[in-house]
Amino acid sequence: MIKKIICPTDFSSASENAANYAAKLCQAFGASLELITVESFYVSEIVAPGINLQQKTLTIVEMLEYVCDRINNTFHIPCDFEILISNHSLEKVLEKKDGDQQLFVMGTAGAGSVFKKWFGTTTYHLIKKSKLPILMIPEHVSYGGMKRIVWAAKDKQNQQSFPLNIFISVFKPVITFLHVNQTYTQLQKEMFKDQDKKNNNDTEPENAACELLYSNNTCKSLHDYILYSHANLLVITFYKHGFLRTLFQQSIIKKISQIACYPVLILKQS
Repeated sequence: MIKKIICPTDFSSASENAANYAAKLCQAFGASLELITVESFYVSEIVAPGINLQQKTLTIVEMLEYVCDRINNTFHIPCDFEILISNHSLEKVLEKKDGDQQLFVMGTAGAGSVFKKWFGTTTYHLIKKSKLPILMIPEHVSYGGMKRIVWAAKDKQNQQSFPLNIFISVFKPVITFLHVNQTYTQLQKEMFKDQDKKNNNDTEPENAACELLYSNNTCKSLHDYILYSHANLLVITFYKHGFLRTLFQQSIIKKISQIACYPVLILKQS
């Protein structure tokens, strides 16, 4: 089960939308919601002329209390908040967050600048560093359930991976394991079919299937497939081993975090 969903907020429209999305998930999972904001302890960075640090902190507390009250009254779920004071960036602070049965839900407005397109969004950097799985919610995506899930995978991977197993148990979606290959050979196609048959067993849901695509642009193919299939969620597993494999995954996740107009769940594997 998912006990807690952690939702970073900077009071932007993207983070507000993510908080609402997270609240709906809390309803479905029976989980609590924790809002987190990170503020620098350098007074010059956060305090306007004529306002002291204590007044600034009180203002943030009041804003978080207001958001929590709104969520409590609207969604009827437990909601609390935490203010983290640090001179580090959001992703640097949140990477220390750890714990079983927890999930990050983070809003994103995509790559709105040249800098973000080259170096990645805040969400992308948190994905690289976080120990927890992360559900990325684009700014204009509203909650609509999980009727169809696409998992970018070579084959039918372990569906007990947290928190995907909870999504499957609660929403009972149609699941497509999508493998994008850069080259087409008859041998690869036959190997894929054999692997698909081998992975079929009585414990897997009947509505799970594998599909194979051929493309030199993995990111674009994934993106186009999600739009074409009207999937509610793209799942990507992030493995923290193998230098070349890690670089390849980071490149895909970085691009997806910039262009996605659908929720993306990043599973973390050692």
